[in-house]
Amino acid sequence: MLRWAAIPAGAAAAALVFYLAATTLFRGADAGTAVGVWGDVRIMSAGAHRALREGDAVMRDDVILSGPSSYADIGFPGSLTLRVLPGSHVSLMKADLTAGKRAFDAMVSGGGCILKVSRLAGGESAVIHTPTSVASVKGTVFGVRVGADSTVRYEVYEGKVLVRRCLPADRSVEPAAAGVLEQYFEETGIEVGANQACRIGTDGRPLYALTGRNVRYALTDLSLPMIAAGPGIGLQMRDDAMSLLGASGSGTALSYAMRAAETRPGAEPRGSVYLMYVPELDFVLKIGRRYIALVRSQETRWSLDLDGMVASLPVFESTSLYVSTLSGAVMKIDLYTGRVLWTARTEGVMHPRCSPVLDGSGIYCATARGLLYKFGHDGALIWRSDLGCRVSATPVCDGSMVFVPSADGRLIAVDRTGGVPAGGPSFGNGIASLAAHGGRIFVATENGGLFCYRHRDGRTLWKHEMREGASGYMLARNDSLYLFGSAGTIFRIGTDGSLLWSSDTGRPIVKRPAEDESRLYLPAGGELLMVDKKTGGIERAGLRPGINSANVAVTRDTIYFESKKNGFTSLRK
Repeated sequence: MLRWAAIPAGAAAAALVFYLAATTLFRGADAGTAVGVWGDVRIMSAGAHRALREGDAVMRDDVILSGPSSYADIGFPGSLTLRVLPGSHVSLMKADLTAGKRAFDAMVSGGGCILKVSRLAGGESAVIHTPTSVASVKGTVFGVRVGADSTVRYEVYEGKVLVRRCLPADRSVEPAAAGVLEQYFEETGIEVGANQACRIGTDGRPLYALTGRNVRYALTDLSLPMIAAGPGIGLQMRDDAMSLLGASGSGTALSYAMRAAETRPGAEPRGSVYLMYVPELDFVLKIGRRYIALVRSQETRWSLDLDGMVASLPVFESTSLYVSTLSGAVMKIDLYTGRVLWTARTEGVMHPRCSPVLDGSGIYCATARGLLYKFGHDGALIWRSDLGCRVSATPVCDGSMVFVPSADGRLIAVDRTGGVPAGGPSFGNGIASLAAHGGRIFVATENGGLFCYRHRDGRTLWKHEMREGASGYMLARNDSLYLFGSAGTIFRIGTDGSLLWSSDTGRPIVKRPAEDESRLYLPAGGELLMVDKKTGGIERAGLRPGINSANVAVTRDTIYFESKKNGFTSLRK
């Protein structure tokens, strides 16, 4: 792992001299000036390499290459400074820094940089790209580093930064998949605040392998920005940031703020909250990445910080809530008080977005690598079963079996009493979602197939082909199934296999649907889509600045959601 030391005080002082003199050195609003260079730093321009010297201009389309233990500070008009860190490859994509219309964009392909930006006016922008992500600011100090394994780390020292995934610049993603991904990445961006770090890992499958038919199913394999937390996380580029800020007089305030924040839990990033209505209490659960709160209007009944990150949407019965975390914990929480009643442990990482399943005898939880656990309502382990496959969606219970879907298309039946797996059918493609109703299991596959399977005699009763791949959501209600296609079509299919209606929402479905007795509710960008269950008719409620939560919670007369501007918000039906 690369280790970067702070620049010596003498070098920082020299940087300050050049920084103050930079206003006389700029070659134009589209150029920067090297106000400090330490070690071997080179510029690649129009295919030619040259050493970067203090006072040299850095222009649009130039590539800055720094050697080991080598730095460069580039000053731009309008109080914008870029520090290129050791072993880095940074391309200047845009530098229109005319007063009143500043627009800055740089690509960090390897290594890292620190960016200091003064407050921008409306219509102005400062952006840092990596091959898999983009960070945009209005005025801040932050760092970014791209690891040798393509992981990305952002650290914010002052202000706020909006971080989200992005498509590769080489346009290698199939257009039909690109549309879904662009909206998904837009809606899963997070805001990283001062003294927080954000990490983006590597994907479970490459973006170029995704198609319009399989993209929605594959979203769970993609790595999203997540606030880094846990022992030893720290701000790894802090010394470089403080050295750069020291040259502009902000170091002392920054150091104090960061020390104070080290004992304060990080704020929940926006866009990561799920909502669940609890009828017994007439309150709404807010499920963040590392906390759960019970709220209603302006009242918070309780709030609980968690040691691990929530793996999937929890489940509740009566006044007990069951939560699984990515670190392998399963918890039972009293909904009245927010008190943790017990915590059980599994081996390995819990499956992301694979919710626990309840029945009268216990709770079932699946890990990412295919272990299925059953715990009693008192937290005691009843059995553990190794399924020998990767689980692809939330299991369902029916009769004496719990049915577990796999990524290779198999439906595995596990005896609920002893945990013994039995053979099951294969549906030829990864299973995106399951539902159970009346002794039948409904299986939606990644490539758009819907199957009705009866376990007691091992028969597939019917098959229905959709026009698009299935998303990870399916609802079974009375005599109907509601299926959500990856490209944005909603299907109502009878339990006999007949198509009752289909409605095109006009946009990919990337957030979780909610429902009441008569309608489905889907957040999509700045709109809330309300779909009549009987007819498929769509009513659109325009909401500005839009819904930022991952779903909405629906009561008899109210819709609750998180707003980008107003926080927890209610809307009368």
